[in-house]
Amino acid sequence: RLYLRNNPLGIMGLRSILRLLCREESHLSRLDIEGCHGGKSGDEVVFNKGAQQAFSFTNPGGKYILDLSIPYDRSLCRMLYETAERFSLKHSQAFVNIS
Repeated sequence: RLYLRNNPLGIMGLRSILRLLCREESHLSRLDIEGCHGGKSGDEVVFNKGAQQAFSFTNPGGKYILDLSIPYDRSLCRMLYETAERFSLKHSQAFVNIS
């Protein structure tokens, strides 16, 4: 059982937790998120003048602007690398225009 009550997880945080719960390795039987909320203004990961960046498992392609000092962005980077490996892509093929 995982208790996350009254935490400012926000949409992206909850989405990340649900994604982890869906994995085969997860042995959680209960999740308690009562009272979770979006937090104060500015707590969500915001990019490109207010657009939130999200990973799509079914369509991971696109432009990502990542700040690796932000935990969500580090997680997103890991997911992108795992996706490239799943498709047997070399990193030089999967990632272009890195700066």
